[in-house]
Amino acid sequence: MIFIYEVYNKDGATVRGEYEAGSREEVVQYLLRRDLTPISVEAIRGGKAGLDLSISLFEKIKSVDILFLVRNLSATVKAGLSIVEALDILIADTEKKMMKNILREVQALVKNGQPLSAGFANFANQFPPVFLGMLRAGEASGQLERTLTELGQYLSKEYALRAKVKSALTYPIILLVLFFLVSQKHLLPAVWSFRGSQNSSLGFQVCLHTVLLLT
Repeated sequence: MIFIYEVYNKDGATVRGEYEAGSREEVVQYLLRRDLTPISVEAIRGGKAGLDLSISLFEKIKSVDILFLVRNLSATVKAGLSIVEALDILIADTEKKMMKNILREVQALVKNGQPLSAGFANFANQFPPVFLGMLRAGEASGQLERTLTELGQYLSKEYALRAKVKSALTYPIILLVLFFLVSQKHLLPAVWSFRGSQNSSLGFQVCLHTVLLLT
């Protein structure tokens, strides 16, 4: 169930937001853990949450978003929080609907006794195999915290490498496009001029394909 809450933050400012929980009491406990003072907590009636999920299914999670997810999950687990509490923080801090809905689904499965890897496995089309594989390995070995750290390092290096490759390829592609445009600018007038001269000398019209072969 989705709840809309209104709270006072540490600075005394009013803040509004959404949170998914099984009851109003869970929302209040979540807000208090984050040092927020609840003003009101109301459940959303109707199918708004389902609509958001159906729209976000057409989105694709970017590799940089997965990198941030792993880093933040690693940091919260290192801080001594449980997986459910860590997901609470990630859900609240995530702005993208697709990621937020996935994290909510994963958290619900974890609350029901499923491992974290099983929750993310339901969205295997959104996450790379190395992500799911290392989560399973970390849970099986009892070294999830260490595995998340190593996964974050791996994804950081992979993202940096992709950025370098993309940057390295951009300049040659630009040069190739410019070369093509410049060559077309000089080649086409020459072709049409040659075609005109051949038409005049031969007394009949030469097709463009023949001219291109001759040139």
